Amino acid sequence: MKKIAFFQIVTARFIIIYVVFNIFVIYYSILAYQIIKRKRQRLNLIFSGFFICTIISLILNMIYGAITDETTILILNFWANFFISFGPIFILIVNLIILESTIIFSIKRQNKYIIIYGIILLVGMLIFYILDGVRISESGIIWTPLFFIFIVFVITGFAVIPIIITSIKIYHSFTTEALKKKWFCYLIGAIGSFSIAYVVFVNNLMNYYRENPTFDLIFSLYGITVIIWVSLMYYGIGYRLKK
Repeated sequence: MKKIAFFQIVTARFIIIYVVFNIFVIYYSILAYQIIKRKRQRLNLIFSGFFICTIISLILNMIYGAITDETTILILNFWANFFISFGPIFILIVNLIILESTIIFSIKRQNKYIIIYGIILLVGMLIFYILDGVRISESGIIWTPLFFIFIVFVITGFAVIPIIITSIKIYHSFTTEALKKKWFCYLIGAIGSFSIAYVVFVNNLMNYYRENPTFDLIFSLYGITVIIWVSLMYYGIGYRLKK
């Protein structure tokens, strides 16, 4: 079995995996705990699902960052990519619940959305991994252009765009400026959080064309802005979770 010497982590990659990712995990964990501890109602649990998926993905990244066996790395990377891509569906469900109410948007419909999205993502990713759509080199994880297009298409088409559309509808449904302001903060925070995932995806694609850590360093600096984005999300939707 091919071995990779501690993934040959350069300084930039070390900063991403063990500094930036740790910041993500700690902050996301605090927010998820704050959301769940208030009241274990449906909206809270669904909203926390986004943070929990991201936490799982980041922890898996940190684990395989110190592993040398290529097969193990690919397996852990598969699940890390799955969970980071799966998380946005929970934000869409939150929007649909708020837009239609918990009575109209039933648990059955909710689960249908989650399961269909999960199956599309899981099966598609599995096919690409089998067909060598994700590789490993000394520069790190490499995504082929086709795998990059698949992930971006699924997340953008089935989650991000619907999230933006439903968010705009919710924004216009409010009659007070205070609620509109909070919801706008929530939307900006969600888009900012998704942008970090897109930067990760682009970084993996760039590894297909070059082997230097320049973009890794850019990501490590931009990634810290996650504190701003998730804070806006938490502030924007907090009034709903307190009910």
